[in-house]
Amino acid sequence: MKKPLLIFAAIACCAILSVFLTSCDKENNPGGGGGNGGGGNAVDNKSTAVEMTYNVAVHDDFFKYLVSYVEYYDGNGKVQKEKMTSKKWTKTVKANLPVTLGFRMYFNEKTGVNPGDSKIDARWESGYSAEFLNAQGAKTIDYSGDSKLEGYDVPSKNFDAWFDRDKGKYMCSMLLKIDANANLTKEAWNN
Repeated sequence: MKKPLLIFAAIACCAILSVFLTSCDKENNPGGGGGNGGGGNAVDNKSTAVEMTYNVAVHDDFFKYLVSYVEYYDGNGKVQKEKMTSKKWTKTVKANLPVTLGFRMYFNEKTGVNPGDSKIDARWESGYSAEFLNAQGAKTIDYSGDSKLEGYDVPSKNFDAWFDRDKGKYMCSMLLKIDANANLTKEAWNN
C-alpha cells in the first residue's frame, strides 16, 4: 500500500513543479520567446524593399564586332542607359516595394571592324537575382532569379544582313513588377 502512495505523490509533485515552472517563465518573459531570453522579439519577415542585381554578358565576337547598351530601371523608377565597356555588365539597385524594375540590351555595329571569313559567335547571357529586405534591412527572401543563354552563330558573309535586321532591337529584355507583398511578375519590356 505504501508503494502506490509514493508513486502517486511523486507524480503529483512533478505535475505541481511543472505548472509552477511554466507559470514562472510566462511571468518573467511575457512575450513567450521560447526561453531564448529575447523578451519575445518576433522576427520581421515582411519584405519592404528589394535589392535587384541585373547581369548581361556577351561572347567574345559579340563584344569585338558590336557596341552593346543596357537600359535598366534604377531604384527610383527611372530608366538609365549604360554602354557595355566589357563583356560582362552588372548593376545592383535597391528600391522600396511596390516597384517595377527591369533591364534590356541592344547593340549597334562597331565601325572599322571586319569579321573576315569566319563565323561570328553572336551569343549573350542575361539574368537577375533579388534579395528582399525587411524594414530593418535584414534579408527575408533570397530569389535566385532567372538566367538565359541566347543567340547564334552568324556566318561572316551574312553579318551585314543580320546586323541590319537586328540592330537597335532589344536582344534581351525583362520587366519585373513586384507588389507590396513581394510577389514578382515577369514580363518582356517591349516599348
